[in-house]
Amino acid sequence: MSEATDRYNALPDEQRWMLWELMCEEQIRMIAQDEKRIKADSDRAVRAGRDRAKRIQQELDRHRAQQSKKGGE
Repeated sequence: MSEATDRYNALPDEQRWMLWELMCEEQIRMIAQDEKRIKADSDRAVRAGRDRAKRIQQELDRHRAQQSKKGGE
């Protein structure tokens, strides 16, 4: 075993439980931060996709308008 493990195992039970609780709380905080980052990344990707679709639709509409002008002349 490592020196850190030996030192941890040498602690009284109360201190080991306290450290375990602190580690669990930190993991929960890290997971919450990851969730926020993933959601923000996803929101940006969705927004970029919608913007791209909107630009494509506008280009298509302009093209159709030009075609209808040519056909009406």
